[in-house]
Amino acid sequence: MAKTCKSISELHNAILKKAQKAVEATRNEIYNTISDYIMAWYGDYSPTMYERTHKFAESLVKLDAVINGSSISAEVKIDEGYLAGTYSTGNNPTGRNVAETAATGYHGARGVGFHAVAGNVRFWQEAIDSMGGIDGIKAKLIGNMKKYGL
Repeated sequence: MAKTCKSISELHNAILKKAQKAVEATRNEIYNTISDYIMAWYGDYSPTMYERTHKFAESLVKLDAVINGSSISAEVKIDEGYLAGTYSTGNNPTGRNVAETAATGYHGARGVGFHAVAGNVRFWQEAIDSMGGIDGIKAKLIGNMKKYGL
């Protein structure tokens, strides 16, 4: 049902609410794609020197879309607490060590004297590439904006 706006301010707010939904839908698509690639990274190698905790997979977070003035932003990222935390194996690598190692396709934690094994899945870049890069993500956002009537 069409809504009648009685002022420019009301129209502005109505547009922002729809745009917020489009941004959240796009954020969800990005989150799901990156999550799938993280799980593919996990499936790429079975460790023999340590036991998997899946903390890295659980560290992917999506933040609510926030309206700030006339702009809207949302984030998909690795949780900051995870990045700062440490594992109790080897030379106590941080979550950041593990995330950076995984982004290069390796397993383990490079750079802290911890054994790292080459893999085939560079979760971050492959996820972005599978969505068509930045242009593909922009196209997803435009498609979601159309879906929500913008």
